Amino acid sequence: MTSPVPESLASRVTRAFRAACHPTANGTVLVAVSGGADSMALLHLLHRGGVSVAVAHFDHQTRGGASTAEGEFVAQVAADLGVPVHRGAAEVYHEAAASNESFEMVARRLRYAFLVETAQMAGYDALVTGHHADDQAETVLMRALRGTSPTGLAGIQAAGTVSGLPLVRPLLAVRRAELEAWLRGEGLGWVEDASNQVEDVVRNRVRHQLMPLLARDYNPRVVEALNRLATIQQRESALLARLAEEAHRDCVDEAGIARATFSGLEEALQFRVMTACIQEAGGEATADTVGRAVAFMGQGDTGKKLDVGNRVFLRLSRGYGVLEGDTPSSTEGQVWVLGIPGDVMVEGATVRCRVLDAPPEEPLKRYCSPIRQVFDGGALRGRLTLRTRRPGDRFQPLGMDGTKKLKDYFNELGLSRAERERQLLVLCEDQILWVVGHAISRTAAVTVDTESWIEINVVGDGAPGDG
Repeated sequence: MTSPVPESLASRVTRAFRAACHPTANGTVLVAVSGGADSMALLHLLHRGGVSVAVAHFDHQTRGGASTAEGEFVAQVAADLGVPVHRGAAEVYHEAAASNESFEMVARRLRYAFLVETAQMAGYDALVTGHHADDQAETVLMRALRGTSPTGLAGIQAAGTVSGLPLVRPLLAVRRAELEAWLRGEGLGWVEDASNQVEDVVRNRVRHQLMPLLARDYNPRVVEALNRLATIQQRESALLARLAEEAHRDCVDEAGIARATFSGLEEALQFRVMTACIQEAGGEATADTVGRAVAFMGQGDTGKKLDVGNRVFLRLSRGYGVLEGDTPSSTEGQVWVLGIPGDVMVEGATVRCRVLDAPPEEPLKRYCSPIRQVFDGGALRGRLTLRTRRPGDRFQPLGMDGTKKLKDYFNELGLSRAERERQLLVLCEDQILWVVGHAISRTAAVTVDTESWIEINVVGDGAPGDG
């Protein structure tokens, strides 16, 4: 019997990409390319697999200009492939020195901010990064050494979101050595980042010292073992997450966390529900804080409060635990009427509405952005207003059949409590049209039958992304 022909690496990676990407797999995606072997292999493999790609490169402006040269290399490769390239830069060392964060944390924050902004402004359907099996193993091991939860042991996910944008990692089943061997076999180059050898970076010590030690003296297949652990934890965490969502619906309403129902949950679900509630409120959901909050729900006296970080408190009423902050938003409860046309000033930003004589010449997917949207004028039957969130708010995101709680959408975006309180909403009567800076509703989305067009634009220092 003839042995089956091994599947090519390009086919494996493209299949993994489409499995993780789902509905966005047929659009153009933005690939984060540093110039290293992993991201260069990712770019070439997706391109050869027929995926429509664009390239994004972020220069950390380090190593005496070497990082800038890497950007030139990436730009040339993109030009050779005939795909768009977007470049960003920031002096990360200066940013880190001016903050209490490490270089690695600042670099990641600035890099992802650039990637998300680029994808949203250009209208790309997803962000794709080159995390591979060795990265997964290192991440799981580092988290285990620090002390983590079962969710932490799940490691890096193949699919997720960042600021509401789909994030896909199709190389998680591929080893670094296999990617480098493939590049060499295809005659494709990459650049080596000298900072990856610096031994005062924890991940570099894990990569160059600890992982080789474990492979040599304990388990030669330690990378596979750690990846298997992550896969198992991902499955089990997904189950617990579904159970926790059900528990959350059962015991959390607009009044708070129902103490009697919460106390009847299994302890694992109590911790997950409390974690979600503290995160939603903008507190610090550390293991210690969540543990104290869970105990406080069962043992605390009515009227008492527990500090859960970031000026957020868990207050116990007779039947509920209520998470609340001590600094209400200056826009809370306010409503602004928006004329057609008309301008409204809101906390340093101008929300401007105008009537278009014709649809934009550029496709709406590229014309619209986090601060500019076009709506079907014929569907806007009623008064246009601006306000912040209210309990029970729901909307119907474009592309979704049913409605979604605004609270759940904020959870998906990862907005802090302060960001939720400031978040502006555009409404027509009682229907949310636009979560400014994020999604629009299908309620008044432009269609092929649209005959009049209304543009709403947010400009000024308070516009989304300017803070």
